[in-house]
Amino acid sequence: MNLLPKRKRRLRVFDMTPMIDVVFQLLIFFLFTSRFTETARTPMDLPPQAGDGAIDQPADLVVDVLTDGKLLVNGVSMSLEGFEAKLETSILKFGDPSLVEVLVRADQAAHAAPVNRVVGVMAQRDVRLWRLGTAVPGGEGR
Repeated sequence: MNLLPKRKRRLRVFDMTPMIDVVFQLLIFFLFTSRFTETARTPMDLPPQAGDGAIDQPADLVVDVLTDGKLLVNGVSMSLEGFEAKLETSILKFGDPSLVEVLVRADQAAHAAPVNRVVGVMAQRDVRLWRLGTAVPGGEGR
């Protein structure tokens, strides 16, 4: 015989509000960071050329060659020797030079010599997976 008073049974309701809040915060975070990578690139006057359509593929290193021949590697100004060191670090990180992806973006008014030196450094290190950034005719430069 049960002498304890009967407890009122409450219906348990699963509250979806915290989960919806988390989903919206993640959505906002990913939308913001995907746009941030595009805006972090240096604005340049790239040569107009059709290209292969792989402009949205991320690269491990983005090398910008400015009109005065200076290099920006991932937005940081550095010398050719600094680029070599950064490239070597990426090769060690991936363990194989064939896995390192480099995007070279040269201003349309820049001389070819700095671009050739950058490509020469990549050839010495056996980095073969690199692209030359161009502006899509009728679109924006990437």
